[in-house]
Amino acid sequence: MACHFPSVIEIDGVYKEGLIHTLFMTNFPLNRKYSLREGLYVDENLKDIGRPIGSVLRRCGVTHLSLRRVVSVEGRSWEMACARRALGHNGVYSGVVFSASDDRVDYGPVPGILIKKRLYDKLLYSDKIKFDLLSR
Repeated sequence: MACHFPSVIEIDGVYKEGLIHTLFMTNFPLNRKYSLREGLYVDENLKDIGRPIGSVLRRCGVTHLSLRRVVSVEGRSWEMACARRALGHNGVYSGVVFSASDDRVDYGPVPGILIKKRLYDKLLYSDKIKFDLLSR
């Protein structure tokens, strides 16, 4: 299963367009170096991960997160893309997983949304989708 998210690059406090990234969510390793964080094996190039997304992905049977490209990704704006894809939604997303419970996943904002929308004009983000309800 793969999700897609845009990135921005900060140069001297100004955000510039980055890339559209692909992140693979699997239950097996790919040809990457991993570190164990939040109960998941996370590609060493994925620098940040929050506790709530770890909970969501473990619940969905994901054990490994692997970036398609060998590039460094800082920040947590990829989390909404992973959560939404793991819950069965296709699309390109940007937002953090702010909290997760047994019945709900809440999304929070990330910087650079207007720049990211230039990369992908159909981008969905936490201002548009604030939460997902989970089926039991």
